[in-house]
Amino acid sequence: MNALNAEGVAWSRRLSPRLLVDLLAITGEWTADLLGGLPPHDAAMWPVSWAGETVSENWMDVGREYTERWHHQMQIRDATSAPPTLLEARWYRPLLDLSVRALPKSYADVAAEPGTAVVFVVTSTGNAMAGGAESADRLGAWTLMRDAER
Repeated sequence: MNALNAEGVAWSRRLSPRLLVDLLAITGEWTADLLGGLPPHDAAMWPVSWAGETVSENWMDVGREYTERWHHQMQIRDATSAPPTLLEARWYRPLLDLSVRALPKSYADVAAEPGTAVVFVVTSTGNAMAGGAESADRLGAWTLMRDAER
């Protein structure tokens, strides 16, 4: 993956900043149209491996794409000192909702007694992000549990 990314960076250095921006605008629209037209519960072309899935539904694969784009946009915003608007609840909550799905796979090799929980809580001081919790509970295998399910 790193070699593939390095090739892409080397190739894109030949393009002007204007062309890169135009390509992102055009391909962003194409991507939105494609992803928006997928039946949410049909099998995705690729599984979301970081969530431990060997088969994923389209909604999860679209979510994976969302997390990728969210992180890259935040990196660009950080590098250019642009406002971190992606930390607003409407952008941040979906990122967290998708990201916690990696917990069961991440803890798969961690030994723990049944009933043990690793709780992930997000708090904030100034926006709608406060409240709610997710956890990976040891119920035979690690299982993602929502606040309301506990």
